[in-house]
Amino acid sequence: MKFLFLSLITVLAFQTRAQTCAKVLLDGPKATETFSQFIRSHPEKFFAFYDGFIQSHPRMQPVARVEGWISGDSHPGQWTFVPNKERYIYTLADFDMAGKGPLVVDFMQYALNVKAIIVQSPSSNKNVRIKEMLSAYYRGLRGLQVEAPLWIKEILDKSPEGFIEKEQRYYRKKLSKKELKLELGNGFIKVAPTERNTIVKTLEGNPFFSNYEIRDVIQKNIDRGGSAGQKRYWVLVTDRNNAASVKIFELKEKQYGILPEADQSSDNMYRYYWDNETHPDYFMLQINGIEFDVRPKKVAFRAADVPYRLRTGKDWVNLEDKVQYDLYLMGLKHASQLNSPEYANIIQRDFNTIAATTKDFIESYLQQFERD
Repeated sequence: MKFLFLSLITVLAFQTRAQTCAKVLLDGPKATETFSQFIRSHPEKFFAFYDGFIQSHPRMQPVARVEGWISGDSHPGQWTFVPNKERYIYTLADFDMAGKGPLVVDFMQYALNVKAIIVQSPSSNKNVRIKEMLSAYYRGLRGLQVEAPLWIKEILDKSPEGFIEKEQRYYRKKLSKKELKLELGNGFIKVAPTERNTIVKTLEGNPFFSNYEIRDVIQKNIDRGGSAGQKRYWVLVTDRNNAASVKIFELKEKQYGILPEADQSSDNMYRYYWDNETHPDYFMLQINGIEFDVRPKKVAFRAADVPYRLRTGKDWVNLEDKVQYDLYLMGLKHASQLNSPEYANIIQRDFNTIAATTKDFIESYLQQFERD
């Protein structure tokens, strides 16, 4: 009875948000925004479209009733390598828009973003193989064993020493005389002295940074995507016990999405998506009353950075590998929240309907974008 009551609260909260979002007109995209950027920059429009679409497709409603903790901003760039305890893990890395909602939203939104990458890329192949994507997701829901692509395994298999060496090489490329070597005016701006002093003082007063010396602070200008307009700083530090050891931390202004229980999402997303891994380098702090997520700057892996506009054959191969593995992992993480195989059973029973309707959803959303 308690579970039913809590589920009813979640459904009512989601319906309230749906009614609010349904009033939002799908305004035309900014001229400078790609389809990918438009999807991520306007979550309220995505959910307004999703809610109306599901209401008009009753055969999707059984699968849409199963809820849990979801990303709310599901796209290939969210699944990546993150440093954790002197090694890498491959997982969902951004929870800004997370909250409670239908699990299938994550799948449909991810598939939509894959379509966006494809239509933005110079190729005659404009199809999204929905059934293959849904199969990968279903395998995860069933807990079947799936091997990671070779290029992912090679990175995950690095020793702690290899991890640290790669991390240090990446950070040093961004240094010049122990300052951040970043091109001002090209996505980065100087931090005013008063603001910089406040940031440094706040960090120095936090126990986590007691072993670090703050060397430099610079602001990243975010004018597109889901974080547009939010403050974000890069902070260069050195280890007090080893001045040669450098690190860059990112301070990202905390965002809460429009999904129900968004303010409780971070701990739950870490619990389900990071398999209860400790994450001492990931936490929150306040600067001038504004909450910031603190995290190590993600180390770039050329093989793992699938661009939003595919230019080479290798880009296409990597995207295909990544999509299959991401959706498999998504299925695993969704299943870990459920107490029964009911959701997987629904997808198995209605597989063709869900695949066909997801394809229709993607095409309808793209047509709406193109019309506006």
